[in-house]
Amino acid sequence: MKDYTTDNPEFSDSIRILDPDDEGHADNVNVTTKQLLQNTLVLHKKLVEKISEVMEMFKTRLINNLLASEAGKGALDAHQGKLLKDLYDSLNTKVTGLKLADFGTPTASVDANTGTPSVEVTTSGPNTAKVFNFVFRNLKGATGATGPKGATGATGPTGATGPAGASAGFGTPTASVDANTGTPSVEVTTSGPNTAKVFNFVFRNLKGATGATGPRGATGATGPTGATGATGPKGDKGDTPSLVNNLLATAAGYALDARQGKALDDKITALNGKIAIKTVSVNTIFSSTYSSATKYGLYHCNGLEVQLEIRVYNFSITADRVGTIATLPAEARPSGNRMI
Repeated sequence: MKDYTTDNPEFSDSIRILDPDDEGHADNVNVTTKQLLQNTLVLHKKLVEKISEVMEMFKTRLINNLLASEAGKGALDAHQGKLLKDLYDSLNTKVTGLKLADFGTPTASVDANTGTPSVEVTTSGPNTAKVFNFVFRNLKGATGATGPKGATGATGPTGATGPAGASAGFGTPTASVDANTGTPSVEVTTSGPNTAKVFNFVFRNLKGATGATGPRGATGATGPTGATGATGPKGDKGDTPSLVNNLLATAAGYALDARQGKALDDKITALNGKIAIKTVSVNTIFSSTYSSATKYGLYHCNGLEVQLEIRVYNFSITADRVGTIATLPAEARPSGNRMI
């Protein structure tokens, strides 16, 4: 055992004690004793400081209690000094009587088993001579891997010839295959003696995956029209949309007020009234070598309807001569080329 002291003791409101699972090391056992000594040293220091402070504040008034909280109120009565000394002597006696823990010679044993390692720790004797007993189990490791093969030994003498063995033979092999797809595999098992060995083959996943879909065939003939189905139940009445009495709506879901139908019809009627009927007659100009050729072009516009008529009268031409009709004025031209 050895003496223990510290220059910087620290006070603690709690003391640590040993738990049944704690190891019986001196560091674990002594922690409680050390903290008790540090608490005593801290209290002793504060007590000495308090006494010195009281002596410094000694004045004509004596206070016979330890309740003063304000400076300069008086000096501590000597009776309190006696009480404090008795308290100090009591604490000092307790500190002096403290003994540090000590240990006897520990014992240990270990078995020759393998498995999950464990240790059981038991104690005996007083704290001043505590003896720890350690029982280790399953510390033996598992058998190691086989070492490398040794060198081949010298050839031994030739043995006597044994009796002739039975000839090997085979039974009828068996085989099976499933209808699954996947990674192909085969399992081979045997049965029977070596003179009639039977092999059994089990094949799996030999079926190929489904091929790609072929091209679509030609559409078949339309079948006969089926019978008319029964009339379904009448659906719930839908929500009546809101009416809009203008032509400014841009969002869906609104109904146009019937008054807008009349307003639109009036606008169309007024627009048709502004379109004048225009008739243009064109006498097509021909070369003077062609006589008795009278042609008329008529362009007619009536409302939103446009009509174009091309008429040719009294036009004759010999087999070896070609006539060309002149181009119509721009305002009388049709939308495309027309043969006359």
